[in-house]
Amino acid sequence: MVLLLSLTFAVVAILFALLRPNWRRTLAWGAGTILPLVGWQLLVAGSVSALGLTRLDGWLVLLELLLAGAGASAILAVVGERLVGRWLASTSHDLRARLWWWLAGFAVALMAGAIGVPWSVALIGGLLINFTLTWRTSRTLIWEVLISVFAFSAWYIVAYLWLRQPVSGQFEDAFLGTASAGLTIFGAPLNELFVVGLLGVMIGPLFAATKYHRQPDYPRHDHPALRTIGTGLSLAGITLAIGVVIGWQVLWPPMVYALKPTTGNVATTQPTLTIKFTRPVDRNMLETTISPNVEGSWKFSDGETWQHGFRQATFHFDTTLAPDTTYTVNLTNVRSLFGLVGRDVEWRFTTAAAPDVAAFFPAVGTDPCAPMTVTLAATATATDDFSFRLDPAVPLQVTASADVKSFTLQPQPCLAPATVYQFFVDRRTMVRDANTGELIAQSDASPIFTTTFTSVGQPPAPPAPEPAPTPTSEPVTVTPAPVAEAVATVRTQKILSIKLDYQDRPLSCEAAALKMALAGRGVKVTETQIMNIVGYDKTPHRGDVWGDPDMAFVGSIDGHQNTTGYGVHWGPIARTARTWRPGSKAFVGGTVTTLTAAIDADSPVVIWGTIGSAYYNPWKTTSGKTVKAWKGEHARTLIGYIGPADNPTSFVINDPVVGRVTWSRATLEANWKRFDNSGVIVD
Repeated sequence: MVLLLSLTFAVVAILFALLRPNWRRTLAWGAGTILPLVGWQLLVAGSVSALGLTRLDGWLVLLELLLAGAGASAILAVVGERLVGRWLASTSHDLRARLWWWLAGFAVALMAGAIGVPWSVALIGGLLINFTLTWRTSRTLIWEVLISVFAFSAWYIVAYLWLRQPVSGQFEDAFLGTASAGLTIFGAPLNELFVVGLLGVMIGPLFAATKYHRQPDYPRHDHPALRTIGTGLSLAGITLAIGVVIGWQVLWPPMVYALKPTTGNVATTQPTLTIKFTRPVDRNMLETTISPNVEGSWKFSDGETWQHGFRQATFHFDTTLAPDTTYTVNLTNVRSLFGLVGRDVEWRFTTAAAPDVAAFFPAVGTDPCAPMTVTLAATATATDDFSFRLDPAVPLQVTASADVKSFTLQPQPCLAPATVYQFFVDRRTMVRDANTGELIAQSDASPIFTTTFTSVGQPPAPPAPEPAPTPTSEPVTVTPAPVAEAVATVRTQKILSIKLDYQDRPLSCEAAALKMALAGRGVKVTETQIMNIVGYDKTPHRGDVWGDPDMAFVGSIDGHQNTTGYGVHWGPIARTARTWRPGSKAFVGGTVTTLTAAIDADSPVVIWGTIGSAYYNPWKTTSGKTVKAWKGEHARTLIGYIGPADNPTSFVINDPVVGRVTWSRATLEANWKRFDNSGVIVD
């Protein structure tokens, strides 16, 4: 889009210069007025590297924007002077020379800004100086000044919105020395536009000063040969610039020049992947994979138009990431809008490890009633859950510090004096919705720290021995005391030995879940084999009409959920499972005892629920049937339970996206009911 406008404005400006020689002065000064905008961005950015000018691509982008801005400024200058200025401001051209005094205020503003005065304050001060000079020297110029002020402030704001390059410089001091309130216009912060408008107010009268004398169609002393040479050189320079811009867009393939995050300790809570390209890419051809597979969505920005030719891609995760895990991102089929293929890209980043215990106090002994303190090596995040226990068991009241880096443990009641205690710290990894923080899954607790200490004090005195009975001559009958029957509390559980296997494709969770369930029954198959039997419903997604997941997989298995791809329900999965395990069956309206009975029979269960930011999103098939679907539909393999079979407390699940998780009964029931407690028992 910018390239097309650059060429259009440049060609029109050249035609004006060739056909109307007496407009060349206005065209030249008009084109030059775009330069202060470039200078302003460089000034705020603080360096050429912040504008991306350390690479050839950055300079070519700047050249492209300069062509577009200079051409548009030149044309608007002629239109404004010839069609508007002469009608509204009839001031003699000779008097306009006095407007060069505006350089004084401009210089004062630049010096004030250079020494740290907020730019808005500096420019306002310079404007007050200039208006005072204008009022005292020639009040007849006020009307001319007002016209140029309004025209250039409006044009600068429009040009800035159109041509600006986001930079890494800080704008906090631009608006009266304070940060903006977060208001934007077409993505540009309001404080930036305020200062840009003030800059236009300052430049407008200076442009008017360039028109201080009328000129004939051509100066009499000008020689035709010089005119030809000058015109030829100008055309050659502009043609070369246009050629470079076209060649850069058409002949060079796009490349990745910025990746975020980089390898290192990346937060697990709400990370985003950002990829920046040197030139617009064809997003319909771009292929991206992330391993281990994660739920999320790609969004494209910085386009040539609102819907085409994007230079930036961002992946937003639906869930928190696993700690201390290396993720690999692959980009293939990187193509320009003209079909030129760039290099494939692969990069890795590692999430931060969960914090370990750095210190425990007291390390040796403690007052039986004194609190204990556990300090972590780093601040705990929303993905970390810590629990603490003593052996012999004593209840502990746990209080976390404000930065969640230390915990105070108060025994209730006090510890027994002179007693040896073992202290344990257990940790679980929590998987949460990245947007709402809702708990999705959690791992089993594993011990990460243990120590032994002895409480201080004297042990309790042993009880005094009872006096021996006085012997008598009468026989004594001793009745043995009843022996209390020992009662042991046993934590029952059954977990099938089924290996975790992550899904291979973005939306292949149902195939992955069935593959794990079949593996638990001794059948080794691939996701491709499963999907060849499940089949695909290729009905186009148009409005609220789409395919039927009760018959086959809806949409593309490599698509984006509920837009270009969805999934498949339990009916086709049960039909496919019977290919290898004829006793497999689907069910709707199951209960927790349905699940425990299947596990007791060594039969894993594929269950349907949701993952991430889920919401109800139904549609109709072409036959009018309503499909009860959810955005975030997800299938998992249930492999075990903990607790009595008739009243289990939690369930063990192989999740093809998240990994091995243990859900409480309440968590499973809340997630499972979204699809009417449906599943497939692989018998």
